Amino acid sequence: MSHKPAGGLHSRQVVHKPQPKVEPKPQAVNPASVSQLGEALGFKPEPMFVGKGYATPQGPKDNLVSGPGGGRVLYGQSGVQGQHGPAVPGSHRPGAGKDILSEYGKDKPGI
Repeated sequence: MSHKPAGGLHSRQVVHKPQPKVEPKPQAVNPASVSQLGEALGFKPEPMFVGKGYATPQGPKDNLVSGPGGGRVLYGQSGVQGQHGPAVPGSHRPGAGKDILSEYGKDKPGI
């Protein structure tokens, strides 16, 4: 009962050859050919692929800007944070001039 004719992943017909990783090749697609897919045409359809497509750039362009926030550009950093104009009269904080530490007493005797 050692014969198993079903085949499969570990059968003798399947050959595993280690291959290097290869990126997919971009190809430009003809929109007219895509619209003709699946139609019964009386003429030869246009070719599907019509040249090289967009190839993304490989790797970082500048290694000096790597790391967290490396290529970050900050715009509008010339101002300062502060009060512009007088405060609105009558809208003060309640108890702003009150000494709250005197309610708890002195921390060290003699002070």
